[in-house]
Order: sequence, then structure tokens, then C-alpha cells
Amino acid sequence: MKILALDLGDQWTGVAISDPLHIIARPLTTIVTAKLNPFISSIVKEERISTIILGYPKTLKGTESDQTRKIKAMGAALQAIW
Repeated sequence: MKILALDLGDQWTGVAISDPLHIIARPLTTIVTAKLNPFISSIVKEERISTIILGYPKTLKGTESDQTRKIKAMGAALQAIW
């Protein structure tokens, strides 16, 4: 089983995937965020994904930003689906 890592953005999402032993992750692709759900559906089956992790942006002071709150909402939506 592999881990899928997502760097969620308003327009684009960066995607990385681990090896089966979870030692190394490599960049996979960048996709349009609006097409994220169908992409995840297919990649989870094709690559046998066991875990999905999200990038968690913070400000330089370590506090939450507007983008952090957007990521939390998107993460909750993804968690409800998967």
C-alpha cells in the first residue's frame, strides 16, 4: 500500500506518491483542483493507496492563514468522501 500526498491549492493541486515501503515519495503530477475527486477515485484503485495526507500551510508566525482554513475545509470534504 502507498501514501498519496496532496498540496491543495485554489486552482491547482500538487500530487506526490510514496513507494510501497513508505521510504521515498516522488512527485506524480499537478492537476486542476476542480477535478480532484475523480482523480483520487482512480489513483486510489490503480496505486493501492492506503493513506492520503494534505499539506498544511501556516504563516511565518506559525498561525493559521486564510489558506489554512480553506485546506481544513477541503480536507474535511475529502474525508467525508473517502
